[in-house]
Amino acid sequence: TLITMIGSAELGTIIVFASLGANQAGSYFISYAVFNVVAAISYSIFTIAFPWLSSMDAGRKKLLWKLLKTSLLLSLPISSSLIFYSEEIMMFIGYDYIQGTAALQIFLISVLPNSVFLAIITLVYSYGSYRQVLVLGLCSSIPRAIFYFILVSAYGSTGAALSYTLGSFTGFIVSIIVAKRIGIILYWKDILSMLIIPLSLSFTFHYLGLNYVAGILCTVVISYVALYKCGVLKRQDTENIFELLPIGFMGPVKNLLNKIGTKQKDGKKKRT
Repeated sequence: TLITMIGSAELGTIIVFASLGANQAGSYFISYAVFNVVAAISYSIFTIAFPWLSSMDAGRKKLLWKLLKTSLLLSLPISSSLIFYSEEIMMFIGYDYIQGTAALQIFLISVLPNSVFLAIITLVYSYGSYRQVLVLGLCSSIPRAIFYFILVSAYGSTGAALSYTLGSFTGFIVSIIVAKRIGIILYWKDILSMLIIPLSLSFTFHYLGLNYVAGILCTVVISYVALYKCGVLKRQDTENIFELLPIGFMGPVKNLLNKIGTKQKDGKKKRT
């Protein structure tokens, strides 16, 4: 817990406040709070999954990939769209916070490495491999803490966000090494598709000047359609996502998708 606290973004808030004052610290804190809304998807999934994984005798690695894929399917379309509309999001919160735009963009870049890191550390923790948990925590938190003291004085709140993201990537690299050692299979083709498709769509909509609300919604919806057409998003994945949705919302969505699926089947039968 101490290691996690040392390498958290809260330390960055304290250093920014001490070095640059309340104005910069406020912008940094707001950008981190927006990022946290997206990051909470992965944290929630793996926090709930930990006792589940710990109780299993076999199939943990297969389940971990399903959980990671679900996490990325939920978080990457949102984070990718927010990267290009960060200025509008910060301006919506308050014009004074617009200086935190770059920090928010840098934070959002860490969604993918953070999700993979969290998945691997949850799995090794469920195995009781506490030494590997310690190593993973140190490799993420210590670089963050060091970079905070170096980059905040040079780049302000943007430097603090960059420090956090650099720590995420060092943890990500070490987690990949650990994953290979314990035989976890990560399907990088699917991961890259889940990243590149929404990024490309969001960039296009932003370049065309589409309103940020419409741009974000279009990015999310079209990303899922494209991922489904590419075979990355499968029926089992949608069922996993539905299990995480509120019951009142889950029913209408399932009925809609079942109708779409029925129409597609009827169309194929007519062609045949």
